Amino acid sequence: MKTLLSTLACSSALLLATEAAPTDKTPAPATTETRKTINPASQPVPKSAFGVPTKPTDGHDPFFPTSDRMFAIKTAPKTANTPVNTAIVFNGISGSKDHQLAMINGHTFAEGEEAPVNTSAGRIHVLLVAIKDDRAVVEIAGERRELTFQGR
Repeated sequence: MKTLLSTLACSSALLLATEAAPTDKTPAPATTETRKTINPASQPVPKSAFGVPTKPTDGHDPFFPTSDRMFAIKTAPKTANTPVNTAIVFNGISGSKDHQLAMINGHTFAEGEEAPVNTSAGRIHVLLVAIKDDRAVVEIAGERRELTFQGR
């Protein structure tokens, strides 16, 4: 057993010595063709330009080449004053007598608080002006409204 271990030790040491020994191979001298260097300051960096084509002759979607959805007529965005006529629902009143809270479209407000609220027409900015008995006075896009709690 000892001879087997010593034989393995000697052979592994010999193997390591041969692999660790430096090789005599030197790299071939570079020719003038391989020595060309590029000076980055002399060449401008190209800029990518990405645009959405407006007509089929300008380009197409590479994943859906027969689709014409990119060329659809785009509608004008909605202005900020349009959501005044949206459905605002006064869900109820909570809190104590000295600190009342009103729930409007699922969002809880204290008096004087303002926040965006989700409606059927999108998110609109609501300011709770006052809470009175079963009513809430809100301001939406500069217009005041009085909401009444319908209750159950």
